[in-house]
Order: sequence, then structure tokens, then C-alpha cells
Amino acid sequence: MDSEKYRYPKLGRRINLRGQRGTIKYIGEVQGTCGTWLGVEWDDASRGKHDGEKDGKHYFTCKVPGSGSFIRPSPSITYGQSFLRALISKYVELPRPSGRKETVILGSSNGIIEVEAVGLDKVRDKLAKLEYLRGISLDTEDVAYPDPPGEIRKTCRNVRSLDISASLLPSWDMVALITTELPTLRALNLNYSRFSTLLDAKNLHIAFLGLEELRVNQTMVVWPEVILLISAMPNLRYLEIGYNNLKSLGGATQNLSFVTKLETMNFDGNSLEDWTDVMISSSAFTSLDRIILTSNQIVHIPRPAPQASISNIKHIGLHNNLLSNWYDIDALDAWLPNLQTLNIGGNPLGLLLSGSKDFRQQAIARLPSLTSLNGTSVSPKERSDCEIYYLSHVSRSNLVSDEERSKEHPRWQELCRKHGAPENAKIAKGRDTLADRLININVYRCDSAEAERRAGAGNTAIGPISDSALAPLSPPSTLRVLPTMTMRVFRLKLMKALKLASGRREAHQGFQPHLGAWLMMDGDDLTELDFAQEARDLAWWGVRDGSRVLVCTEEAGQAHHNRSIDMDKRTTKEGTKQLY
Repeated sequence: MDSEKYRYPKLGRRINLRGQRGTIKYIGEVQGTCGTWLGVEWDDASRGKHDGEKDGKHYFTCKVPGSGSFIRPSPSITYGQSFLRALISKYVELPRPSGRKETVILGSSNGIIEVEAVGLDKVRDKLAKLEYLRGISLDTEDVAYPDPPGEIRKTCRNVRSLDISASLLPSWDMVALITTELPTLRALNLNYSRFSTLLDAKNLHIAFLGLEELRVNQTMVVWPEVILLISAMPNLRYLEIGYNNLKSLGGATQNLSFVTKLETMNFDGNSLEDWTDVMISSSAFTSLDRIILTSNQIVHIPRPAPQASISNIKHIGLHNNLLSNWYDIDALDAWLPNLQTLNIGGNPLGLLLSGSKDFRQQAIARLPSLTSLNGTSVSPKERSDCEIYYLSHVSRSNLVSDEERSKEHPRWQELCRKHGAPENAKIAKGRDTLADRLININVYRCDSAEAERRAGAGNTAIGPISDSALAPLSPPSTLRVLPTMTMRVFRLKLMKALKLASGRREAHQGFQPHLGAWLMMDGDDLTELDFAQEARDLAWWGVRDGSRVLVCTEEAGQAHHNRSIDMDKRTTKEGTKQLY
């Protein structure tokens, strides 16, 4: 295309003035002044001064309030460059002296002016390599218009990824004239640009047939334009439309007249408020399985109308919104019954409950198909623990009847069928405190010789032991512990409760206690609690309220002496042994 015609002001033309990009919206006189003015809507709204009005007279309109101003035509204004000119200036080295003299005739001189060109061979080599480029980044290079038909295809036909963000391209038609020349293009970035309003996409279909990824963040595109763009991109799978000041989508996509493969939509940084509007507008995209709504203004998630749930959406990002109630999480399950991953940090709900130990447990229990919460995976065991905890939490609330509990907690009946109703479903006044989570365990000081005889060499399961075998032992000590207490902390608590030596001096003297502990399981079987697995908690071993634990100890130094006498004997009468 003739570049000369792009070097003067024209309505709709894009400009760059000292690094500030904008669009010419008015050319003419301004009341009360002399000469010609350019009315410009600036990409950066802070550069503007008004909405296109001066002294009460309206000259042009702005998409973003306050982003307009008037400037004089000036040589300082640049109108951009062609695609290939930008490409060559960025990717091809400038010629350097090589001792070889070559001349070229300037085309505009009609053969009169001949000049010397040095290093043209190097330039040719570089240009030849452009055809092998797979990715091109021309962001901030002020690309403003395409080149003559066929030139781009001949130069770089194998490009798969193109970034022409912060460009001076004025319309989608101009973009299409470039992408039509790139038959293998799969990803296109057009962020930080401004285009004239798109009213019809019929001229765009051939330009975006193979496109799979499109990013149009901060372009002030509106939802009807997005629908037109998607209709012209039959293979589009990933779409970013963030920071476009979208406040609503209008729910206008329920009956699409085209087929789409769209899988991910990213609405990051907009001003969307109405959850129902977003869901209805997204429901027609049957291949869509991920929606990112980070940093929007969603305050509430109402329950959906009958048969309004969306089964194909499995991943959603709601980070930094305004959700503040557990009802929103319950409604989320009703909207998205197959939800697998959720990011919900930064909401008032999370901020208010971030100090609570049960925020994660409740969220997991309320969303039955969730496999990842805030970037952390949910294991089957964690899910089971969270659901059991949730049942206990609900049973201790002020809700008396199953009807009340089912109304406030939609999964109550389902979880009762799955795990059984909590044993203690009585009303518990007050809040769920740390003390409420403590459990009581009974600790018996047992005969270690009997324990070793039952265990045999190297076994951890001692075998059955009856209540009658416990009777001769001293009365048990009752310890109150948390199920989440680690084995390391539990060992220290046992040593303190049983008044065992644990100081440095005793350890240096060879009197550091050697503890052994066994949990009495159902059926009177005993299973050893392995203190070597310090990070395991009591709940992992199956310790619960009312559990019985048998503990024995011997001085570590003496135990080594005893074992060295006869390794084959499990019970010895030699040496001194303290039994508990």
C-alpha cells in the first residue's frame, strides 16, 4: 500500500505523540479559536481533559469518559509504519561496511539519483531468514497498515504467533489484511490497541480461519463485538478480553447461529457485577470449560433457575471479587455441578474467614466435585475428613431439625447418607472453639516385656489384648489432644505427662527415655504408633475420642545393653528396666 496516504490526519486514524497513542475523532475549527484542531481520544485516559466538549459545544464522543483533548497538527505527530517495515527494522541488522560496493537507484528519482549501498548481501541474508520465523513480536512498534498484497505472505508465511499490541491499526479490517497473509497463524495478541466499532464480521472469516488464541485486553471492545469476532474464528479455543471496563454482557448469546470450539474465556480486570448475566451469556458456548473472573465486582451468587445449571464449566477463577457469604459457595455448586477447580482468594468471604481453621474444610465439603481449591489439590482422604468435619459443624449449630439444616446446608442429607449422621446431633450453644475439637485419650503404662513378647521380632502389630489384661495396670492417665497433633508433639506431651527425663543433662548421661506406644484398635488388636514418622498426626493413625493407648519406656542406654546380651530373646531378666 502507498505509505504516503497514511502520513496526514484523517478521521479514525491512529497517532502517536511523544509515546502517547490516540485516535483522531475530529478535524476542524474550535469555537473561539483560529486554525485547525485535531480532536483526539487518548488510549491513556489520564492524558485527556474532557469528553469532546469545549465551552458547552460537543465536537466528538469518547468511549472512556475524560479521555479527549484538542491538539494542533504538528510534525511531532507520527502516524505509524507498515507491517513489513516494522518487522525489518526490528529483526534485520542494519548494513555494516564490508568492503563491497553496491549502488541502488532511488525509485522516486526516475533513475537520476544513484547512491552507494553497503552490505546489501547481509541484508538479503537476514530477509531470507524471516520466512523461517515462527513467532513475531511487534508490540509498541506502531504498526499502522498492511503492505501490498502478497508481500507479507512472501516474507514470513510460516508465522504461528503474532504480537502487534499497542499498535496504530485503526480497524479490524486492517488487522484482517495482515492476518490473511499468514495462513499458519494460531495466536494473535492485540492488547492495548483501539479499533473502530465492529458492526459486521463477514469480511473477517477468511482472515482468522486457523486462529486458536486471541488476546484483546484493554482494547475497550464490547460484548456484541466479541460475539462477532468469535463467529469469524471457528477454531478459537482461548480468548482474553480483560481490562475492557465490561460491566455486563447482556445475556445475548443463548442461541448462537454458529459453531464454536471456545474452551477458555478470561474476563480478568473488568467490572462485571451480575453473576447470572455472565452465566447466561456463557451458557451457549458448549465447549467452554474454564472462565476467569478475577478482579471483577461480583457481590452475590444467587441460586439458578430450574434447569439453568451449566455442566460443561469445570474451572473458575473468582479471585478478588466481593463475595462474602457461604450461600454464594452453595449456589456455585448449583450453577456448576461439575466444578473441579476454584480460586476464590481475596474475597471478603476469604478475608473474614482466613483466620478460621475451617475455611478450607467448609469450602471443600460444600463443593462435592472440587479437586483443587486456591491452587492446592484436594485428595480423597482430605475430602472425606472435610465432609465429616462439616457434618459435625452443622450438628453443633443452632439448627434443630433436619429440615432446617437441609435448607441452610444443601448437602446435609447427602453427606448424612454418605458418612452417617453425626453421633451427637444435639444443639451446641456458642461458637465452634478450639476446645471443642480436643479429644480425650486414655494412656496405660504397660509391661514392655509383654509387649515385646507379643510383637515378636520386627513386627508392629502386637496382637489381641483384652480388657482383663489391662485391669492389673495402674489407672489410665487421660490426655486431651487435638487430632491434628503431630507424633513429635505427642511424644513430648507423653514424656511430660509421665514425668520422663527429657533434659540435655539426662540425655548426655545415657538416660534418654526410649518410648514405645500402641493404639488399641477395634477387636482388641494393638498397632504400634511409630514416633519416627514425626510429621504424621494422630488422626492419620486412627486416634479418636476415647481411644486407648499403651505406652512403655526403658532407658535408651540400658536397652541397648540388654539387646546386646541376647538378640534372640524378646524378654530378659538381666539389667535394670523401668516399665510403665
